Amino acid sequence: MATLLSLPPETLVQIYKSIEPNDLKSLRSTCKRTERAATPLFAEQFLTDRRHVMTLESIEALQEIVYHHYFGRFVRTIAFNCVRSIPPPQASDEEEIANSVPPFQFEPEETVHEIEVKKIKVGKIIKRIRDNHRKISIGVFFENIYDEQLCHGLVDGIRYCTIDWSTGYRPSYSLVHLRNTLKTLLRMCNLLCCHVQRVEVDL
Repeated sequence: MATLLSLPPETLVQIYKSIEPNDLKSLRSTCKRTERAATPLFAEQFLTDRRHVMTLESIEALQEIVYHHYFGRFVRTIAFNCVRSIPPPQASDEEEIANSVPPFQFEPEETVHEIEVKKIKVGKIIKRIRDNHRKISIGVFFENIYDEQLCHGLVDGIRYCTIDWSTGYRPSYSLVHLRNTLKTLLRMCNLLCCHVQRVEVDL
């Protein structure tokens, strides 16, 4: 009697396309044959678009994925969370705020050297994606599962132009952080001759 595993790999792939994405994780752990058939679908679903925070650990995890001998070729989009965890210092205007919010900084104790290390790693990630696809999609977004009220306040402030730059509230610093990070990513792609296919700003 024929069984599921007796079907050709191509047929298994077509069957697995109807499975819920989260179930692909469980399916890959059943046996080696199902793992081989489900892995490309798993990679397309979970690795094509990568969203990461600004910590060194998260950027290093992204770098490991991009440099993986198999999974690396699936990554096409990288996006970074720009909600700041840093209590902002007082600033008098938007320009002063912009100068006090360096791209890729996440923790207040991070030094200039540590921020540069993260930028170097992101540069290597962009270069690897360029080598794999000759183009990249980049993005920035706001997401803070621990402070949903902050995110809603930030989005409303952008939508209705109610952010007061002189208050030094975290939403205004997060907004500048998003802008500075996006500008830096675009500049890095330009320097590395990596064509930017799409820019995503997720508020």
